[in-house]
Amino acid sequence: MRREQMVDAEGRLLSPKELQRKSALPEPPTHISDLAVPSDKALDIHISTVSPVAGWKGGDVVQYNFDKLPPKNWFIETKPLAEWRF
Repeated sequence: MRREQMVDAEGRLLSPKELQRKSALPEPPTHISDLAVPSDKALDIHISTVSPVAGWKGGDVVQYNFDKLPPKNWFIETKPLAEWRF
């Protein structure tokens, strides 16, 4: 999910429940990370939009699905959502 999809019209981070609804997640998110892919590495991903599901907003968020989970050290600046500042 891109940063601009995670904020409201005033630039404030959406609540965990809002992010859950928007992304059709099974649980509200608790943490956020940036993904830093080294320039000499490749990452196989599938890019799609969230499909609308009954009871979920969906449909306007880009999802990045990994063919293989990247190494943990590629996830940087992992923080609880409450501490995140753009």
